[in-house]
Amino acid sequence: MTWFYLNAQGYSTAPMMHEVIHPKNAMRHLAIHSTTIFVALVAAFDSRLWPLAGILLGVSFAWITVNIYRACHLYLHVQKTGERFDMGSFS
Repeated sequence: MTWFYLNAQGYSTAPMMHEVIHPKNAMRHLAIHSTTIFVALVAAFDSRLWPLAGILLGVSFAWITVNIYRACHLYLHVQKTGERFDMGSFS
């Protein structure tokens, strides 16, 4: 959405999706979240694993929070310093 909103506002320097959230970071989050789901499913049969599932869920939320924060920071940075293209030529 960062690219979409910045591009719609006329910023020619809008970052592409892989610049907003790097694919390695997205894959790490997928791995953490998948592990969380797996541990939670196993914990349904072995209740000793619920604390681990809770910790992993917290890590997953923390990871996505960091990625969202970075995306917001990049969005605001481009709004402050980005170059806009002339929208008048499209009218």
